[in-house]
This record gives sequence, structure tokens and C-alpha cells, in this order.
Amino acid sequence: MHSPFPESNAGPSTAPIQTTAFVGTISSGITDEWITRLLSACGHLRSFKRVNASFGFAEFADAESVLRAIAVLSGKQLPVMGNKEEQPKKLTMKANAETKTYLDQYEQGGMKSKEYDRYESQASAAVENIIAQMADPSNAAAAAESMPSYNVPSHLKDLPPEDLPEEHRGSVLSEIDKFRQSSAARDEERKRRERIQEIERTRTYSTGGRYNGHDQPANDRQSHQQPVGFVASSQAQEEKNMLPDERDAREEERRQLREKDANMRESQEAERRFLAVERNRLAHWERELAKQGEIEEKREQRARAMRKLAETWDQSREMERDMFYVDRNRWRSLRKQMREREEEEDEADKRLQVEEEERARVETERFLAQQAEDMAAYEKEQRAAGVLMPTEGVHVPLKLKRTNPLDEQASHSTVQAGVLGTTEDDSDVAAIKRGRLAHIDLSDEETKRAKTLAGLPDDREKLFAMQPVWERVSEDKIEDGYRTLLDSGIVESLGESVPDMVQELIDSIKKHATANELVGIVEPVLEEEAGLLIEKLWRELLVDTM
Repeated sequence: MHSPFPESNAGPSTAPIQTTAFVGTISSGITDEWITRLLSACGHLRSFKRVNASFGFAEFADAESVLRAIAVLSGKQLPVMGNKEEQPKKLTMKANAETKTYLDQYEQGGMKSKEYDRYESQASAAVENIIAQMADPSNAAAAAESMPSYNVPSHLKDLPPEDLPEEHRGSVLSEIDKFRQSSAARDEERKRRERIQEIERTRTYSTGGRYNGHDQPANDRQSHQQPVGFVASSQAQEEKNMLPDERDAREEERRQLREKDANMRESQEAERRFLAVERNRLAHWERELAKQGEIEEKREQRARAMRKLAETWDQSREMERDMFYVDRNRWRSLRKQMREREEEEDEADKRLQVEEEERARVETERFLAQQAEDMAAYEKEQRAAGVLMPTEGVHVPLKLKRTNPLDEQASHSTVQAGVLGTTEDDSDVAAIKRGRLAHIDLSDEETKRAKTLAGLPDDREKLFAMQPVWERVSEDKIEDGYRTLLDSGIVESLGESVPDMVQELIDSIKKHATANELVGIVEPVLEEEAGLLIEKLWRELLVDTM
């Protein structure tokens, strides 16, 4: 679409001009065509990339186009063109960090054209006209009709909802519906490709498919460059007598049949795999329900037995039959033997548990000690090679540990006793010391991190009011740790990565931005989930630097 505005002259510069803006909170049902018309009405639009239904990136050709788009479109309430039950939203236009820096320099340099205000008024009028067209019910109906719709094949409608467990019925039906929709979409896409191929083939035959003397077209199916398929002798004779167009038509028919058979086999195989997974899932829940039924049945049986016993209970008869009343001494003897066996089994279980815990502790300490030795050797090699390690040059708080007076006194007395020749083996004492020191040193960092995390406030405003110690935030941690956290959070919310937004967040962190500023960057895209993502990032920053 040609823009009525002239391109602004930003002066000679070899650096690339950053003119990218975020377009967020797009109302439901608005297609890319309408968004492109709105953006083009404000200036020279290079491209518009839509990330999801409510967010995208717009790239303009010059700075004045970005300024006009932000001034005119930001806060404009766009009508809903899809589901009328949803509420209209106010459009959000915001420049990314690099574009904002460039725009600030552009405005401070006084490089705006003299006709900027007039062009902005024209853009505002054009945008109002487009919004009025969008609110027209006929255009909204056309937009709704343009949304892709697929018919679910009848052979896929074979799983009645009443056969599914009630507590998992919604998720199972949702998965089945997704599979059906994707299968129908693949069929629709295949038919569309076939129609395009048919149109191209017809155009080729009508323009350059005729023979002229001994010349043959380059794409002739009878060329020696094409493989020859096996056919029966009668069919070969029959095809030999056909015209070239008839032979091509028959070959195309065979190709379509082969493609149809291949697609049918692929669809049936995918359906078979999906139904097998669903059958296994349903069988699992049926087993769980059967197990619950057995437990309930046993409980009912015990209850019925207890009720029957209570109804038929005869105290005098039980006293004559029960050993507790008939022979009290024998009952006590048997009871004593039973209790002794139970106590022995309990003691054996306790000893076994202590042995397993001790074995696990020794294995853990041995593994951690080996890890510490390997890490120390690696750091020594890196320092010898001249590599600056992450821990060097970073302000690390000094840790002071108070010595336990009882342990010091016990150690002192042990040393004196060794001089007199009445102490235990020195190797046992050394082993105890090594075990105690390893345990304290290796668990200190994790304990400190857990205490710091537990001490952070749950209220988001109080959390965002806290500031990390930026001097302790290294470049490696920002690039490796925080970038991965932000990218995974955006992918979890949107379904795909947005590298430009992640880079803007990383740049803002390097500039020591506040938590509310980070929320403002991602809020046009993630909306309600923006605060959760930044809260998670802010907690990591505080824990790593406190």
C-alpha cells in the first residue's frame, strides 16, 4: 500500500536506522490486512509480523512514521470483528529500546519536517475512517467468514463422551478435537496445493505445451530424463495410440491416485497411533476406577462384618470362648512373645534405616568432594591459562563462623590426652573432622540461598521495591541464566520465542532497570502474565546478589 507521506530525511548515516515498534492488545478477529491498513495510514510501513492473535512487530521506513503511528494509534479502541462476546481493547503502540533511543535523538535534533503536524492530522483522520469501516457489521461478517473453518470427517466421530472418565473428559475431548482439526487442516492444505498445481499445469499446456516438428518441451513427460513406470503390454499399446495430452492426463490421474493412497495411509496410521494412545489412557483410568471400586467394596465388607458382629455379640459366650477370659496367664504369655517379635523387627528396621542413611551420606560426601576437587583443578588450569574466572573481581561478602566452645574444648582435651598416650586413634579423629568440615562447607551456600528466597516478601509491590546489588550481577549470568529464563517464560505464554523482546529485556537489565520498567516492556505482549514473569526474574536477581 502506497503511503501519502514523504519519507523523512534523517541525514547521512552509515548505522542502520532502528524503526521497530510493538503492536499489542489487538482486539479479537482483526486480521493482518486491517492492522496493515492502520499502520500504513500513519506512514511508510515496511513490514508487519504478527506473533500471535493480540501482538506483532511493525517496522517503518523512517522515524516520523514511527512517531506518527505511536501518537495516532496508541490508545485507540478497535472494535471486535470476531467473537462478539469479547470486549474491545485499546491498541498499544510502543517502540523498543533501540528505536526509542533513536527517536529521542531525532526529536532533540529538531529534524522533524515542517509538515509533520499536518501529516499527523491526516493520519488521524484516515485512522478514524478505517476504524469506522471496521465497525461496519458487513465488514465484521466478512472477516468472520474469512477465518478458516474445517469439516471434521465422519469417520473420526467415533468416541462418545459418555465413555470417557468424567474428571478427564474435558482434556481428552480437547486433545481429540485438536487432532481432528489438524488432520482436517492438512487435508485442506493438500487440496489447495493440488488446485494450484492444476492451474499451473493448465497454464503451461495453453502457452508452451505444443510440439513443433521434432522439438520437444523441456518438461516433456516422455523425455529420456524422466523415469519410465512399469505398465502392462496392452496398456502400453493403448497409451501409445493416445495423444500426448491424453497420456499426460492419465499419468496425472495415476499420480493423484498414488498421492491420495499415500495420504490415506498416513492419515490412517496417525489415527491408529492416536487411538492407541487414547485407548491406553482410558484403560489406565478404568484400572484406577476398578481399583477404587475394590477398595470401596472391601471397606463395605468390613463394615458389614462389624455390623453383623455387633448385632450377634454375646458377652457370656465370648467369655467362655475367648482365651483372654478362659486362660489369662496363657494369653499373657502368647502376647508377650508376639510383642517381643514385633520389637525385634522394629529394632532391625531402625538399624537398617540408620545404615542406609549413613551409606547415602558417605556416598554424597564422596561425590561432592570429588566434584570440589575437579572444580578446583579446572579453575587452576583456567587461571594458569590466563582466563578470568567468574568469581574473580566480584565482591564476595566475608563469611565469619563462630567456633563452638564445646567442640574446641573437646578437641583441646583430645590433643592433650594424645600426648599422655590415652587417646583414640588419630585417624578416627581426622575422619570425624573431615566429615564435619565437608558437611558444613558444602551445605552453606544452599542453606543461604533457601533462607534468602524464603525471606523475600510475597507481595509484588514490596518485592519490586527491593533493588538487587547490581555490582554482583555478571555478564555471564545475564546472558546464560536470565536470558534462558526470559525466553522460556515467553515461549510458555505465547507458544513461540520473541528474540527482539528478550534482547530488549536483557539490555534493560544491563542498564539496571527497575522491575516496573521491565513489566512495561512485556505487558503489551503478555498482558496479565507479564507481572508473573518479571516477578520470577526479580526473585532470581535478588537471591543471586544478596
